[in-house]
Amino acid sequence: MARIYPAALQRLAVHPGDALFIDDTPGHVTAAEALGMTGHLHTSTTGIITRIEDFLPGPGPARPK
Repeated sequence: MARIYPAALQRLAVHPGDALFIDDTPGHVTAAEALGMTGHLHTSTTGIITRIEDFLPGPGPARPK
């Protein structure tokens, strides 16, 4: 498992459950999820924007239709 993930969380003082990890490598996302982070596999910019909006608390910006 990548040691950088716990180190980054500690340095930023972020609980894993409050972090959204985005990457285009499935194994990296799996490793982050194993630490308790929410993971998202990058496949498109639109998908990332939607995932970030869904992850953030409260009402998000209005999306164009």
